[in-house]
Amino acid sequence: MVTKRIPKAKVSESTRYRMEADTVSGVAEIEKKVIKDTKEKKSKPEYPFKLKVSFRKRTDCDRFAKLIQCDINASDKEIKFKVPSEDSADVGKFIGDPKMKPSKKGLSEFHAKHWKGMPEFEQEDSVWIYHSLIVIFDDANAYASFANLVRQHLSMSTKSIYYPQWTPEKARNKKWVSSLPAKLLAPRYPIYIVSLGRANSRLTSKSLEEMNVPYFIVVEPQQYDTYASVIDPKKILMLPFTTDPKNPTGPGRARNWCRDHSMSMGFKRHWVMDDNIHGFYRLHMNHRYKVADGAIFCAAEDFVDRYDNIWIAGFQYRFFCAQKSKYPPFVANTRIYSCLLIDNTMILHFDGDEFLWRERYNEDTILSLDVLENGYCTVQFNSFLQGKVGTQTMKGGNSEMFYEAEGSADLKNLKNKNYNPAGTIKKTLNLEKIYPDVAKSVFKFNRWHHQVDYSKYKDNELVLKKRRKINEAANNYGMELVNMALKDEQIEADFKKTQKTTIGKW
Repeated sequence: MVTKRIPKAKVSESTRYRMEADTVSGVAEIEKKVIKDTKEKKSKPEYPFKLKVSFRKRTDCDRFAKLIQCDINASDKEIKFKVPSEDSADVGKFIGDPKMKPSKKGLSEFHAKHWKGMPEFEQEDSVWIYHSLIVIFDDANAYASFANLVRQHLSMSTKSIYYPQWTPEKARNKKWVSSLPAKLLAPRYPIYIVSLGRANSRLTSKSLEEMNVPYFIVVEPQQYDTYASVIDPKKILMLPFTTDPKNPTGPGRARNWCRDHSMSMGFKRHWVMDDNIHGFYRLHMNHRYKVADGAIFCAAEDFVDRYDNIWIAGFQYRFFCAQKSKYPPFVANTRIYSCLLIDNTMILHFDGDEFLWRERYNEDTILSLDVLENGYCTVQFNSFLQGKVGTQTMKGGNSEMFYEAEGSADLKNLKNKNYNPAGTIKKTLNLEKIYPDVAKSVFKFNRWHHQVDYSKYKDNELVLKKRRKINEAANNYGMELVNMALKDEQIEADFKKTQKTTIGKW
């Protein structure tokens, strides 16, 4: 039997990995609270049930009032639903006009100043709700009758609907495609994907492969063969260590090594990404369409390289940028998650040690706060998005190492869908103990979570490099919105035409 030779890591770790925070005290108290709150929630009667109903225009309000046969005033915030009777036909009016807040057009002065020379960004079509109100149902019969009237599938987990039903445009057939030469679409800084136990899924890897964007995937020695069976070995980098299952570090230690590797090759910055990102997107004109190449990475690099003090930048999560809302092209001085562009010259000091990533849990939030505490800046792009998969929804990685394993048996038995309610308690306490002035524990997203107030760092000012000139005109990096289905049809038509021409010449 021949054993494959596993290549050794050529770059060693430059610093020891720091894990100092106490994550034991306070866990038991929160677990008791979660158990108590969850049981109370389950015992709470389902009715009366409240549903938010929104309308996109005045005529929709009129139709709805006639449908449920009830007069509705524009000032009403709640109404109680009563099953319409045949005797009350042609009853129901929408009375008055809701007070609309004026919508500000264009970018703010701050964003207009800094977004010069970047891809066009417009989110003006943000008035997606003309009016909304809460409809209250006394029992299941009323709720079922309402669902039948509005012709929508409703459940007890439904929180809000549009009337009439509205569904976003299917975006799978459209992509932003750049016309620039391939050599101008490759990111100038190396991309690293830190992965553990996800050779089969490898979402980020597949996404970058599809976009023809070069990358390295960083794995532990014992998993090399598994990854090498599905990924080109030239793209695989071996870590110089194996995680101790009894004392796991999380991905931070591997991410520190990615910085060491990029510095060994002479790069000023590097990208580091989670392994569960399902595609990358551009947000523009109230639509989130996938990108087909590396144009947005090049644009982000150009933006960051304008400044002296942006230590970390990254892409916002796709599900945090709704098409029906208005956002700026970027947010300064906030947390950067899962897809990060990091300045290799960044050095943080603590007790005489130099470090970058640290701690077992919430290492990305801690890194962002460490940067901001040092007076430097972070930039989160809303114009460029990542299709990040939700926490605890995929096997492998932190889900297997921490989120699925932690917590008492009593709390695990209260598991809601994919979420272990105990899975994020320690990571939340970890952050709260390190940054108690800005972080606190809250229950949201169906799990215990952290909440950080970043307003403390609003005065960290972006510093443009001296003598740096920025073009006033927008630069779309050759990106055009292409209907891929029509493009495929055109390619097929061109091919058939060529075949006929060739046959004729024969």
